[in-house]
Amino acid sequence: MYIISLGTEEDKEYVRKKALELKEEIPLKTKGHTIHFDHTLDKLELGRIRLYFQILKFLMLILSPRMRD
Repeated sequence: MYIISLGTEEDKEYVRKKALELKEEIPLKTKGHTIHFDHTLDKLELGRIRLYFQILKFLMLILSPRMRD
C-alpha cells in the first residue's frame, strides 16, 4: 500500500492507525509507542521504490525543461 502524505497531523495519524491495523507496528505498554521489525524483503522493496523515483526524475527532466532547478 502506498500513500502520498503532505506531512499534516491528519496524514501522520492515518499512517499510525493503518500501521497498527495492518500489524506493521506492535503497540507497547507505553502510550503512543510502538515497535516495528523489518522483513528482509523490505529492503528490496525500498530499493525498487528508489529506482522508480530516479527514473521518474530523469523523465521529468527530459520532458519538461521548466522543471529543472
